[in-house]
Amino acid sequence: MKAGFESYAIDFRRATATYYLPDGESIELPTHHIHAAVAPIFDAALVQAAIREAQQLVPGYTYKGFCEKVVAAGCAGYIVSFSGRRALYIGRTAETHVEQFPNQ
Repeated sequence: MKAGFESYAIDFRRATATYYLPDGESIELPTHHIHAAVAPIFDAALVQAAIREAQQLVPGYTYKGFCEKVVAAGCAGYIVSFSGRRALYIGRTAETHVEQFPNQ
């Protein structure tokens, strides 16, 4: 957020990350390419489990590993809103899971 971004979106199918500024400007950058198709069925419980591992920084956690797990769980991408304090995980057929930021 130091850079002034208010939100960002990850698209696993295109391997891109788009960062948005409050004035409407954005920048798109390449991100990890997951060498697997997004699973056809969205499994919110598996997505949540991957999120919990990330939050707890379980031994062996990596962001790339997180991405691989959520893609295998049917997540095609996600949107993070810093001001909204939430992330929206999206399946291939627009199923969703909303994850509120943890209280600090």
